[in-house]
Amino acid sequence: METAGIIAEYNPFHNGHGFLQQQAAQLAFRTAAVLSGYFVQRGEPALYSPFLRAEAALKEGLDLAVSLPTAMSLAPGELFARAGVLALARLGVTRLVFGCESGDANTFRQAAQTVRAAENSPLFSRLLQQGMGYPKARSRAVGLLYGKEAEDFLSTPNNQLGVCYAAAVEEFAPQIQLCPIPRQGAGHHSFTPQGKYASATLLRETIRRGEFPHRYIPASSQTLLEKAPLCPQDGLEQAVLYVLRTMPPEKLAAIAQVGEGLEHRILRAAKHAASLSQLLSLCACPRYTNARLRRIFYCALLGITKKEQTGRPEYLRLLGMNQKGRELLSAMPKAGIPVTPSPAKFSHLIQVRRDALAADLWGLGCTPRQAAGEWWKHPLIRLN
Repeated sequence: METAGIIAEYNPFHNGHGFLQQQAAQLAFRTAAVLSGYFVQRGEPALYSPFLRAEAALKEGLDLAVSLPTAMSLAPGELFARAGVLALARLGVTRLVFGCESGDANTFRQAAQTVRAAENSPLFSRLLQQGMGYPKARSRAVGLLYGKEAEDFLSTPNNQLGVCYAAAVEEFAPQIQLCPIPRQGAGHHSFTPQGKYASATLLRETIRRGEFPHRYIPASSQTLLEKAPLCPQDGLEQAVLYVLRTMPPEKLAAIAQVGEGLEHRILRAAKHAASLSQLLSLCACPRYTNARLRRIFYCALLGITKKEQTGRPEYLRLLGMNQKGRELLSAMPKAGIPVTPSPAKFSHLIQVRRDALAADLWGLGCTPRQAAGEWWKHPLIRLN
């Protein structure tokens, strides 16, 4: 029986996500989503808790939602995609549905092969040696080796992530079929809505200003999200600055995505920065993207090491499901990555303890502040 899967952040859940889930439901009998946890891949706290985001998705027809471990939620695109694909494969997903700016399944498969070839080329190595950042060097190498059209295909965020999905599927889950869906309405970071669609970037800014964008949020989840606790972008900046001002260089050097002596640059900047935006400005250089730097800051806050982030998911937290989701869960093979609504059963796992810490710290950054222990105590969301 066909199952469509989505790798998502839903930060926040909006009409575009609802459209994607509708498309997924037309392609398969059941749908499942793998969500980021309390921190997201762009390198910041999630606006809402993963439980609220999962419930919003379930109210719009999703059948089952699980959460990625925090170490993978804060990973670069390639590792984020790999963890998401491994999670979907564990759930028995047969189709991977994702938004894109252009291209079909074959285009994404070919682009993944092109990127892999470019990354293995001497040209790519030279561009890195010249100080160019990894994503820019990869895109430039693709352009010089395979032409501007190939480079342009990689210039948009959704297509970049789609190529990562294609590569992960080819290597780890070839049984999964790629199903790209053209993005509806506003662009990924656009501040201009189109019809009933607006970018998550615009919606986050609107919500953080104290306004709720009813027009762009599905009616089914407006009441759920409108009065919910949320974590502003700078909600944990004091905690981040404290950790970086007190962390020794050798410990920061072991943190995920830190390399080439970057720990010294960050620690120097932390002594002068009075805010996260100032810290980011002091650390900025062509070699490292802002997203990578932000991810490093939060990985340092949570103590996530390189080894943790480059590993595989040790477990998947079951967030919520409906009747079809229960059937999907029952049909899964017994062996494999544990899928559980009760992380306390796996408290010996480092990823479980890291997720519990992420939940507690996220709650401190919230408005209003939240008590600790949500990761251990929050009940499974059940919809009829």
